[in-house]
Amino acid sequence: MKTFLTVTLTLMLMVPEFFAGNLGLAPALPLYGAVCIFIAFGTAYGVSAAGFAALTADIIYDRPFPAWTIAAVIILFCSASAAKRMQRKQPGAALVSGAVCGTLTALYNIFIVYFTGGTLAGPNPYSLLIFHLAGGMLFMFLLVLIFDALNLRSDLPRFGIYDSRGMRGAGS
Repeated sequence: MKTFLTVTLTLMLMVPEFFAGNLGLAPALPLYGAVCIFIAFGTAYGVSAAGFAALTADIIYDRPFPAWTIAAVIILFCSASAAKRMQRKQPGAALVSGAVCGTLTALYNIFIVYFTGGTLAGPNPYSLLIFHLAGGMLFMFLLVLIFDALNLRSDLPRFGIYDSRGMRGAGS
């Protein structure tokens, strides 16, 4: 079931990613899903989701070197470590990991634009950074809500750590 959910979530997030990519944006939506998968299911599931999505993007956009694949895995580890160091039953863990993921993605995009001489998807680097930071926080928070609800119904591990003993009530 974990493999099915990993593949399904990755593919579902790749569709809007490629639509945005064809418009000149790079929101890295599958990377946020990979962070959720990494924290809930483990390292192998998260790295395979991020690696598959990033390598597919590198192949589709005909990049000569898979720089995004390498960067996506590094961003995944940084974002997941930020979330794992926090108390994950609070919404702050999703917000912080989304902020880290969005900020590092924006910095990667800015670096690649200046390194290759391409065009920036926005008026300046600061607006791109703010867009990715705020968008990453919001998207990650909503994705964690949906992901945890789905995993609760499927009896799978979740992003958040919830104490089941405290939820039974005082009389138990």
